[in-house]
Amino acid sequence: TKFHAIYNSYDESEMTNENIHRYDRFTISHLGTIYWFRKTDLLLNAIRKMEQDNLINPDNFRVQFVGINEMSLVKAIKEHNLERFVTVSDMVSHKQSIGIMQRPHVLLLIKGFGSKSKGQIPGKLFEYIGTRNEILLIGPRDSEAAQLIEQANAGIVIEQSVDELVEWLINKMKRADDSQN
Repeated sequence: TKFHAIYNSYDESEMTNENIHRYDRFTISHLGTIYWFRKTDLLLNAIRKMEQDNLINPDNFRVQFVGINEMSLVKAIKEHNLERFVTVSDMVSHKQSIGIMQRPHVLLLIKGFGSKSKGQIPGKLFEYIGTRNEILLIGPRDSEAAQLIEQANAGIVIEQSVDELVEWLINKMKRADDSQN
């Protein structure tokens, strides 16, 4: 009772959400940095499985990583043979990142699985919430970021299951396709 958490926020004036045109392809966007302890394997394995099952192709699906990313990310994308689905681009200005955040069908947040990571809440999570786009958190369900996403009803948390991720993505793609028709 002596302590209260004061969370970050976002600037509502930056989140117009009006006349925003989604990307033509179903797009998942991650903005920020992928460090060595943020594992992308779950996502890459899910993409690989969806491709093998003929559920996606480069014309209808992509993932974009925008920011400062370690070479291990590029290496993992190549090892999974997913360059046609996954793009990695350099850091952009804050204004550009807000524009990018508003256009995808899903915003991606990858949390580390170490005990020290559970209490860390990335500042971008609040901007993600401000876009009102659905958030996919890959990471521990008992992290503070996962709790915030669930409290805000802002998305889903998937911890380890490739099958769960594939099922969620396919359903999300169908809903996005239905809303465009």
